[in-house]
This record gives sequence, structure tokens and C-alpha cells, in this order.
Amino acid sequence: MNVLKDKMVRFLLIVFIVLVFYSIPLLIFKDMQKKIINLEIKEDLNQLSIWAQLYNNKYRTYQGIENNEEVKKLVDRLNSLQADCQLVISERGDRFCAKTKVFDKKIKNWCVDSFKYSGPTVNNCDYGKEIKCE
Repeated sequence: MNVLKDKMVRFLLIVFIVLVFYSIPLLIFKDMQKKIINLEIKEDLNQLSIWAQLYNNKYRTYQGIENNEEVKKLVDRLNSLQADCQLVISERGDRFCAKTKVFDKKIKNWCVDSFKYSGPTVNNCDYGKEIKCE
């Protein structure tokens, strides 16, 4: 009976050790994956800001940038990353703001605007306030 008990304890110990050693890399991978997605989101938003500035230089307004092919691609890509991209343009077309969610416990949203700001959302980037992030 003791032999069977010893074998069972050894088996359970081996299973426990294997599970621990396999779960650590999985947890590290999951954390790294979120960091990589956050970097992609921030980079895509910065590209969107550059396209918006180019659009404004050409047409002297931000109105219509949501129909620009490159901006559409970036917004679709951000939404495919489950970032919930919101693009806000002032009624006069003189300002824009784009906001997305990020996968960070401290920073909930990332924002770019026509004032060349790129960072965490402060003003919420919506019509109820000024159309800017900071």
C-alpha cells in the first residue's frame, strides 16, 4: 500500500512540476502579446495622424478624412485588433481626434489629434468637449 501511495505522490508531483513549467511561458507570452498589440495600436494611430495631416495640407480641412483609403485601412486594422477606433472631426473641419482602447490597466485609451498630441486620452476626444486629446 505504501508503494502505491509513494508512486501516486511522485506522479502528482511530476504533473504539478510539468504544469508549472508550461504555464510560466504561457503567462509570459500572453503579457508580451498584449504589449505587442499596444505597440501596433499606437503605431497605427500615429500613422493615422500623419495621413490626417497630409489630407489637411492638401484640402485645408479634416472633413472627409474618414473616406480616405489609407485612413479607412488603418481604422479597419485598429478595429480588427479590438481597439474600438473612434475618429472625431470638428464641424468646421479644422480639428480632428482619433481615440482607441489599449490593453493596459493603467492607460485605458490612446489618442492622437490635430495638435500633434499622441498619448493617453485626457479630454476624451469627443464633441461634448474640445476636439483634442490633451
